[in-house]
Amino acid sequence: MRIVGRIAGLLVVVALLLGCRGAASGNGATLELGAAPWQAGDTANYVWLDQSGTEVGTAQVSFAEQEGAWVISQTDNIGTAQQVAEVRVDAETLEPLGEHKTIQAPNTEIEINTTYQDNEVDIQAIVNGEEQSASMDVPEGALDNDQLLMTLRALPFAEGYEAQVPVLVTQSALKVDLTVTVQGQEEIEVPAGTFNTWRVEISTNQGDQSVWYQVDAPHNLVQYDNGTTRMQLVES
Repeated sequence: MRIVGRIAGLLVVVALLLGCRGAASGNGATLELGAAPWQAGDTANYVWLDQSGTEVGTAQVSFAEQEGAWVISQTDNIGTAQQVAEVRVDAETLEPLGEHKTIQAPNTEIEINTTYQDNEVDIQAIVNGEEQSASMDVPEGALDNDQLLMTLRALPFAEGYEAQVPVLVTQSALKVDLTVTVQGQEEIEVPAGTFNTWRVEISTNQGDQSVWYQVDAPHNLVQYDNGTTRMQLVES
């Protein structure tokens, strides 16, 4: 069952895999993640740009500790729409535990709560006052879509590293199988400055997206390009 249905695409600009279907090619290794590279209280500010380089919105990411879990919070403001996602992940494995998410736009108000337990995720949503629910099986090693970009900061960065990971897009009740590949190092310039980065490619059978992470720890996310919009670091 699709939770949000037609209005799920309102903030497609900030939903990494919203609407993607199918599996990535290849049968590579399962994704490995190390310890969380961030610290409680860390924050980062970003700008969203369209392909012409025009600013279309902003994003802020922060990290907090909560009863044996990390809470990764991201607020995106795109035009007149706002999306706020708070994902709880296990402090040791970084596997998802649950999420509270809200989406607000003209004539649209959505609240989504998810709980990961016993290899299943329970999804409860209120869409413009209407209650909806669904559940999904959770494959081993799966990540929540709303934690993915920040969680990949814990990759074992090395040129040529490649692995597979299933990702759950709970606001649309979809599972997408990804291939994550570390392409190599690149120097890039963003509003926060010039950084030496690892370029990471995220692939499905519908196309590729790229993320750049700072080479030096704590491997801040410096830039993300989904082919339609770019998110660039302004301050951390």
